Amino acid sequence: MQVRLGRQYRFFAAHRLYNPALDDAENLRIYGKCSHPNGHGHTYLVDVVVSGPLNPDTQMIVDLDNLDECVNAVLDTIAHKQIEVDVPELAGQRSTTENVARYLFDKLDPETTRLGIVLERVEVAETRNNRFVAERAAA
Repeated sequence: MQVRLGRQYRFFAAHRLYNPALDDAENLRIYGKCSHPNGHGHTYLVDVVVSGPLNPDTQMIVDLDNLDECVNAVLDTIAHKQIEVDVPELAGQRSTTENVARYLFDKLDPETTRLGIVLERVEVAETRNNRFVAERAAA
């Protein structure tokens, strides 16, 4: 039997939504206040959902301390940074939360595999109203 586990995390980061090929007026039209030249910050909430079989000895799919260590190590690569400037894998890209969710999924996937579990989805909320999901494609 496979069981799913969801766990929530939080990190703080800044970003600026801006296309350098466009002028400031067009960036403002497309990205609104998120295109402010000095950027802006968010408190991001991240829901991580993993699945796996129950360990017969512990009756858990993963030790939560091990999962937390894995997730926090990945979040440390993006937390307290200007995302599109300080995160090499996102440099030169639009730091949309869609891209942040994809980045976190791609970084977490091999780490959760090492723990013997499957990363099913990463959901990132940048505000109360905006949630973005990166999830494993159905087989």
